[in-house]
Amino acid sequence: MRRKIKTSSTDRAIYGICGAIAENLGIPSFIIRLGFIFTLPFSFFVYFVLAYFVFDDGYL
Repeated sequence: MRRKIKTSSTDRAIYGICGAIAENLGIPSFIIRLGFIFTLPFSFFVYFVLAYFVFDDGYL
């Protein structure tokens, strides 16, 4: 069964996207944040697209 991704309520820096991905994958959010930093030109766009689609109720 596919789990829904919803924003993290405890690990939230801006929108809680990195915390949500980390919780879903079971890894520390620090690793996800480093990945977003190292791929910055592309990840800036991806982050805000995810912020639009991932809500507190687990839309994506």
